[in-house]
Amino acid sequence: MTATRIILGFLLAPLATVVVQFLREGMGPSLGLVLMYAYIFGLPLGIPAFIALWKLKWLQLWQVILFSVVLGLIVAVLAAPTHITLANPYLVKELGFYVLHSTAVGFLFWLVALCRCHV
Repeated sequence: MTATRIILGFLLAPLATVVVQFLREGMGPSLGLVLMYAYIFGLPLGIPAFIALWKLKWLQLWQVILFSVVLGLIVAVLAAPTHITLANPYLVKELGFYVLHSTAVGFLFWLVALCRCHV
Protein backbone atom coordinates (compact mmCIF):
# COMPACT_ATOMS: atom_id res chain seq x y z
CA MET A 1 0.00 0.00 0.00
CA THR A 2 1.64 3.19 -1.20
CA ALA A 3 0.34 6.74 -1.39
CA THR A 4 0.40 6.56 -5.18
CA ARG A 5 -1.76 3.45 -5.26
CA ILE A 6 -4.22 4.97 -2.78
CA ILE A 7 -4.56 8.13 -4.89
CA LEU A 8 -5.00 6.00 -8.02
CA GLY A 9 -7.63 3.98 -6.17
CA PHE A 10 -9.62 7.10 -5.38
CA LEU A 11 -9.29 8.37 -8.94
CA LEU A 12 -10.13 5.09 -10.70
CA ALA A 13 -12.67 3.42 -8.39
CA PRO A 14 -15.60 5.72 -9.28
CA LEU A 15 -15.20 4.64 -12.90
CA ALA A 16 -16.63 1.27 -11.87
CA THR A 17 -20.04 2.94 -11.62
CA VAL A 18 -19.92 3.71 -15.35
CA VAL A 19 -19.29 0.05 -16.16
CA VAL A 20 -22.18 -1.09 -13.94
CA GLN A 21 -24.50 1.55 -15.39
CA PHE A 22 -23.49 0.64 -18.94
CA LEU A 23 -24.23 -3.04 -18.26
CA ARG A 24 -27.57 -2.00 -16.75
CA GLU A 25 -28.82 0.43 -19.39
CA GLY A 26 -26.32 0.60 -22.24
CA MET A 27 -25.10 3.89 -23.66
CA GLY A 28 -27.17 6.79 -22.53
CA PRO A 29 -27.20 10.17 -20.84
CA SER A 30 -27.27 8.56 -17.40
CA LEU A 31 -23.61 7.48 -17.70
CA GLY A 32 -22.33 11.02 -17.19
CA LEU A 33 -24.74 11.68 -14.33
CA VAL A 34 -23.73 8.46 -12.58
CA LEU A 35 -20.05 9.31 -12.94
CA MET A 36 -20.63 12.83 -11.65
CA TYR A 37 -22.42 11.50 -8.56
CA ALA A 38 -19.69 8.92 -8.05
CA TYR A 39 -17.04 11.62 -7.75
CA ILE A 40 -19.16 14.27 -6.01
CA PHE A 41 -20.26 11.91 -3.25
CA GLY A 42 -17.53 9.29 -3.42
CA LEU A 43 -14.51 11.41 -2.62
CA PRO A 44 -15.89 13.46 0.31
CA LEU A 45 -17.35 10.30 1.88
CA GLY A 46 -14.69 7.83 0.74
CA ILE A 47 -11.58 9.62 1.96
CA PRO A 48 -12.71 9.91 5.61
CA ALA A 49 -14.05 6.35 5.41
CA PHE A 50 -10.69 5.10 4.17
CA ILE A 51 -8.87 6.94 6.96
CA ALA A 52 -11.21 5.36 9.51
CA LEU A 53 -10.74 1.89 8.01
CA TRP A 54 -6.99 2.39 7.88
CA LYS A 55 -6.80 3.44 11.54
CA LEU A 56 -8.94 0.44 12.54
CA LYS A 57 -6.82 -1.83 10.29
CA TRP A 58 -9.99 -2.95 8.50
CA LEU A 59 -8.49 -3.21 5.01
CA GLN A 60 -9.51 -6.70 3.96
CA LEU A 61 -11.61 -7.02 0.83
CA TRP A 62 -14.89 -7.82 2.61
CA GLN A 63 -14.43 -4.93 5.05
CA VAL A 64 -13.77 -2.41 2.29
CA ILE A 65 -16.77 -3.65 0.28
CA LEU A 66 -19.05 -3.63 3.33
CA PHE A 67 -18.06 -0.05 4.15
CA SER A 68 -18.47 0.88 0.49
CA VAL A 69 -22.01 -0.52 0.48
CA VAL A 70 -22.90 1.47 3.60
CA LEU A 71 -21.57 4.61 1.91
CA GLY A 72 -23.50 3.69 -1.26
CA LEU A 73 -26.74 3.54 0.70
CA ILE A 74 -25.97 6.92 2.26
CA VAL A 75 -25.41 8.29 -1.25
CA ALA A 76 -28.74 6.78 -2.32
CA VAL A 77 -30.53 8.78 0.35
CA LEU A 78 -28.58 11.98 -0.41
CA ALA A 79 -28.71 11.75 -4.21
CA ALA A 80 -32.30 10.59 -4.68
CA PRO A 81 -34.30 11.33 -1.54
CA THR A 82 -37.60 11.33 -3.44
CA HIS A 83 -36.94 7.84 -4.86
CA ILE A 84 -35.69 6.26 -1.65
CA THR A 85 -38.98 6.22 0.24
CA LEU A 86 -41.13 3.42 1.56
CA ALA A 87 -43.87 4.56 -0.83
CA ASN A 88 -41.71 3.59 -3.82
CA PRO A 89 -42.76 0.14 -5.08
CA TYR A 90 -39.32 -0.31 -6.65
CA LEU A 91 -37.40 0.55 -3.48
CA VAL A 92 -35.64 -2.81 -3.16
CA LYS A 93 -34.66 -2.78 -6.84
CA GLU A 94 -33.27 0.76 -6.65
CA LEU A 95 -31.36 0.05 -3.45
CA GLY A 96 -30.00 -3.08 -5.11
CA PHE A 97 -28.54 -0.96 -7.90
CA TYR A 98 -26.86 1.34 -5.37
CA VAL A 99 -25.45 -1.73 -3.61
CA LEU A 100 -24.19 -3.10 -6.93
CA HIS A 101 -22.55 0.21 -7.84
CA SER A 102 -20.90 0.63 -4.45
CA THR A 103 -19.72 -2.98 -4.39
CA ALA A 104 -18.00 -2.46 -7.75
CA VAL A 105 -16.41 0.77 -6.50
CA GLY A 106 -15.22 -0.82 -3.27
CA PHE A 107 -13.77 -3.81 -5.12
CA LEU A 108 -11.94 -1.66 -7.66
CA PHE A 109 -10.59 0.60 -4.92
CA TRP A 110 -9.34 -2.42 -2.96
CA LEU A 111 -7.83 -3.97 -6.09
CA VAL A 112 -5.93 -0.81 -7.07
CA ALA A 113 -5.03 0.62 -3.66
CA LEU A 114 -4.78 -2.26 -1.22
CA CYS A 115 -4.43 -5.63 -2.94
CA ARG A 116 -1.04 -7.26 -2.62
CA CYS A 117 -1.76 -9.54 -5.54
CA HIS A 118 0.12 -7.56 -8.21
CA VAL A 119 3.58 -6.16 -8.55
